[in-house]
Amino acid sequence: MTAGGDPLVVDCDAFIDLTDELPSEYESVLDAVALPTSHSATRALQASQQAGTQGEAYFAKTGLLVRPDVAVRIEVVDPSPTGLIGWGSTEFSRSLSISGCSGDKWMAFAGGFLVPEPQCVKLLVTTQNGRESVLVGVGAPCQGQEPPP
Repeated sequence: MTAGGDPLVVDCDAFIDLTDELPSEYESVLDAVALPTSHSATRALQASQQAGTQGEAYFAKTGLLVRPDVAVRIEVVDPSPTGLIGWGSTEFSRSLSISGCSGDKWMAFAGGFLVPEPQCVKLLVTTQNGRESVLVGVGAPCQGQEPPP
């Protein structure tokens, strides 16, 4: 688990699937990545309590879809500075970067969120074309969402 200033680098070869279409609960962010955000998902992600080296935490498994040939950075920002993210490996960090994987379809990476308690996590997605903030309900709903199943 890393929580330093350097982003976790997602290995392009770690994708688990390819798709032409986004799942209905996913929102495309800057046409670079897609996640189940508070705007697209009616319910928050289900999170289960995990015991680990960092103490008790809640893990919510969800895929990250990445558009090919787009470099992107994703960061956990306030109001949830203690949340961690991780896709494409077993590592978690406050930020990750994807170099711009080659291909012609959305690439799916396994992973998710690790938070100290259920919360609404704010992410900042940055590409060469801009920056956008999104909210993801992790074990607890963001405004406008229902609790997890």
